[in-house]
Amino acid sequence: MTVTAVVGTQWGDEGKGKAVDFLAEGADYVARFNGGNNAGHTVINEFGTFKIHLVPSGIFARNTVGLIGGGVVVDPAVLIEEIDLLNHAGVNVEGRLWVSPRSHLIMPYHKILDGLYEEAKGAGATGTTRRGIGPVFADKVSYNGIRWSDFASGAFESRIVTSKAARAAATTGSGSGRLMNRRISTASRHRGPRVRGRSPPRRPPHRAGPAPAPRTGTGRSVAAGN
Repeated sequence: MTVTAVVGTQWGDEGKGKAVDFLAEGADYVARFNGGNNAGHTVINEFGTFKIHLVPSGIFARNTVGLIGGGVVVDPAVLIEEIDLLNHAGVNVEGRLWVSPRSHLIMPYHKILDGLYEEAKGAGATGTTRRGIGPVFADKVSYNGIRWSDFASGAFESRIVTSKAARAAATTGSGSGRLMNRRISTASRHRGPRVRGRSPPRRPPHRAGPAPAPRTGTGRSVAAGN
């Protein structure tokens, strides 16, 4: 299978989303392989103007299957909102959007941590989006993360407990640590962020697993980075 990779070589805003939207017309699959919803792609087409952060921007091509890879960190609330937005605009993603069960979840406490880290740095703050991207990647590489497959299984609660215990051990003894633990404890009582007054279901809002066989027969795929 031929793969066309679209990778930015600057600090963003190179037009990757528009390029992928154009190239997807001749592809079977379009994949987002890394990053999170701190990145945004603006696509303008016959359906309207869309600012999407997680769903691959090539999803507008009717015969293309969208893939969110294991290197992507996923905020469930943002993903559900984008799916609702696309379906409402007439871009039917049912059966065309797949999420890797190995992708990691951004939990509410990751956003809290992101903000606390920034505040602690004072004048030397990084200037993050405070969407939890850094903390969730830190959890991923330290084996304390929660994967999409955990969210849809009985392992979710045990993973929350493990993650909370690890943070408690790392932050015990300081005032900021105690504050962090209180906020994390409150956030972890919820299985996930609420969207439009409802909690996300125990299982993913769409399929997660191996992608179906190509349908267009072109044998091409497009992959886009953060």
